[in-house]
Amino acid sequence: MPDLWHHRLGHLGIDATRAVLTKDYATGVDWTGPLSISKHCVSCLIGKHPQIPYSNNCHHASEVCELLHMDSCGPFLVLTPHKKLSFWALLDNKSNYVHVELLVTKSDVFPAYRKVEASWEAKSSNCVVAIRMDGTKELCRGRLEAHLHSRGIAMQVTAPYAHSQNGKIKCFIRTLEDGFQTLLADSGISMSFWGDAVLTIAYIQNRVPTSVLPMNMTPFEVMEHSKPDLSHLWVWGCQCFVAIPPELHDKGGPRCFKAIFVGYEENRLGWHVQDLNGKYHFSQDVIFNELVPGRLSPSHSSTMSSTSLPSSSSLPTPPSPAPHPPRALVHTAKGQAFTDTIQVHDECNAACRQNSIHPQQSLSAISDFISFFATDELLSDELVDDLDSLEHDAFSSFCLLTSVDCFHFH
Repeated sequence: MPDLWHHRLGHLGIDATRAVLTKDYATGVDWTGPLSISKHCVSCLIGKHPQIPYSNNCHHASEVCELLHMDSCGPFLVLTPHKKLSFWALLDNKSNYVHVELLVTKSDVFPAYRKVEASWEAKSSNCVVAIRMDGTKELCRGRLEAHLHSRGIAMQVTAPYAHSQNGKIKCFIRTLEDGFQTLLADSGISMSFWGDAVLTIAYIQNRVPTSVLPMNMTPFEVMEHSKPDLSHLWVWGCQCFVAIPPELHDKGGPRCFKAIFVGYEENRLGWHVQDLNGKYHFSQDVIFNELVPGRLSPSHSSTMSSTSLPSSSSLPTPPSPAPHPPRALVHTAKGQAFTDTIQVHDECNAACRQNSIHPQQSLSAISDFISFFATDELLSDELVDDLDSLEHDAFSSFCLLTSVDCFHFH
């Protein structure tokens, strides 16, 4: 009986069903006795089964490279100036230090990983023990899988659609996405600079505090064993002036050129800039105007903003096939006879038009009309006694319908 009320109440929850039956919420329900409702209603399992919460074992790596988190993001709708489609991120669980690499194709993950693996192992004097990733092919198949197995690195592949099992890197990629969108909005430059903005956000995140580390500690310090220097940071996307080396500028020519500040680079002193024609440069001799946002030249700006994935409308159309040469028509005997009859008929019509005779007054038109008239009379229920009188009646009807004087034909 309680199960029946569970069905009557639209598969209400167990606690709510018990409250309706035992408390004073409504009239018409008077329940006495024990109340036991089945906890395994099949319909409720099918229609309302929630996702099981993920267990958090609160395990954190005790050493750098003990556990790494790996994931990729993209492809984006707009290409970077270097034709990059997506980015790949590798995050250390202990230090929260991240490396981001822009990718043309997702198959470029393997060489990018090998470069970072060698660098981090050299800095920490530790070997990579385990890597947590999702089940995408570019991460857990092919050359990268063979390399990890050959080194004895454990691959912790998450269950399908269980993104929270690798939630640390998912949250960090969300931080990168939010960060580069903010930089683009603040600078006002085109979406094609998203790659430079992502690299800049990752560079800054390695040098600022994070909640997973103790106070006065940054990911950079854990990885590099020294405090980060922030004196070289400038407003991203601002206007800047880059000095031209004496070996390159002409006599009497300008000593610098205007550009846009677009980012930093690890282990190098200087800044990445892009001149107003879209060409990238790396220089240490740069003067920044942080209060003025950088702008490309109008012609190049429109080109950069329109650089996107090729669509069906922008793909080259294949050339149309050459027309076939006309073929000579060879008539059969019946076809030739039909063509000759049509030609004779056309000549007769042309002659009638030259004699100022209306087509309805031609002999062929009169004969056709009389034939159809006679056929109609023969198919009727009335008996026909005289065909001559029938022809006379048909001729009179033709003259009446065509407004032709009967004496014209006598």
